[in-house]
Amino acid sequence: MRAVCVLITIMLLSACSPHQVRKFVRPDIKLPAAFVSVKKYEGGKVVNRPWWHEFKSSELNGLVADAFSDNLTLKAAWERLKAARELSIVAGAKRYPALTVNGNAERIRLKNPEIRGAINAAQPGVFTFNQFSAGGELSFELDLWKKLAARHAAAFERFKATEADYENTALLLAGNVTELWIKIREERARLIVLKRRRSVEKLLTRLVKMRYLGGIDTAANVHQREVALKAQEVEVLKLKNSLKANLFKLAVLLGKTPGHYKAKSFKDELPELPPFPAGVTPLALIENRPDLKAARYQLQAAEYDLAAAVAERFPQLKVSFGYGFNATFIEDLFDRERRNTSGSIFFPLFEGGQRRAEAKRKRYIVNSFINNYSEKFLKALEEIETLISFENNQLKKLKLLKEQLNHSSSSLEERIGEYSSGVIDSAPLLLAYDSHQHLKEQYLIQKSALLINRARLYRAFGLQNYLDSSGKNKN
Repeated sequence: MRAVCVLITIMLLSACSPHQVRKFVRPDIKLPAAFVSVKKYEGGKVVNRPWWHEFKSSELNGLVADAFSDNLTLKAAWERLKAARELSIVAGAKRYPALTVNGNAERIRLKNPEIRGAINAAQPGVFTFNQFSAGGELSFELDLWKKLAARHAAAFERFKATEADYENTALLLAGNVTELWIKIREERARLIVLKRRRSVEKLLTRLVKMRYLGGIDTAANVHQREVALKAQEVEVLKLKNSLKANLFKLAVLLGKTPGHYKAKSFKDELPELPPFPAGVTPLALIENRPDLKAARYQLQAAEYDLAAAVAERFPQLKVSFGYGFNATFIEDLFDRERRNTSGSIFFPLFEGGQRRAEAKRKRYIVNSFINNYSEKFLKALEEIETLISFENNQLKKLKLLKEQLNHSSSSLEERIGEYSSGVIDSAPLLLAYDSHQHLKEQYLIQKSALLINRARLYRAFGLQNYLDSSGKNKN
């Protein structure tokens, strides 16, 4: 027994994996030192809190907190994470010895014509007796080639990948809530502007009708104004429908029934543009973005699967130790001791190349994950560069719209002065006012697009760190 224990200890200490497991961190491409357009934002701010807090709105912070608490998709992702954790425990359990205990009681009746009545005078040829047993067994597989360790490591890497998927779900959820919040406030503000434009259009239509009745204007102009008025009313209805649809979407995202939120509960103005997130490099995306972390963990899991498949081609040794008691009378059970030690070795000599082919298949899977990881990283770079490029153009567009608004405001003031002096009638004044309101609406649309783009940029940089180990919002 002592010799067996010594042999097992030596084999365990000398155990090694026939496959050298690689540790993957960076994608298999050359990483750029910085983003192409970030140098234009040297005055940015390092974001070290949940990124939506940069919009400085308690209204938005409350919505995101409610989403983290009640969103059903996030809850489902959390359950998947718990299931992955248990699967990792299952895989790791096989690395440890299994201890079982058992007890058994039997009454055996043997019938043999050759047995005479000396055994049982009442029933010649029948032999009846009891059999009792109790004991335990310790069995385990010696992990000579680190096969079991590799399988456990693969399961743990997949657990980490599921955890990263959960973080990514939360990050996308926060982004979707933020975008809807911006759109709702934009549409609220635009609805005010459109209603003003509709009122102006009504006045213009009434004025043209009066001029037509006075013989000053034509019927064609009357019809033209009526068409313009109906168009304004259609735009108002379209915007109301869009606003209601976005309110419904927001309610569902927050685990509520459609109709839970009313438009009046949101402000009718857009927030200021939050600061550009500074200090983020392409290399930092590897640890910041949950989707990239998930891809890396899946790659590492595939590498451990390969190590287990290679180890499967080598001999397997299983050992068991048993200790128990047997007796025909229960009062004598613990007087009759039984011990046993056994070992078995399994060595695949010929299986038609099955295990070798499986190891090759696992290697090809690893190679595919390497390429997938690199592609995901390139797409992340593309996403960020596209967002920054859009933002550059959007800032220029907003600057031009601001200049147009300034000129329009000056023109409107001139028209007001001319109307007050009697130089012009009300028609040119109303047209100038309508043009000014139209520019205001366009400015709101473009500013909203810029704000949504900034939120997407925060999300693309992977700026989060807002969930604790229980899946709850820390902020």
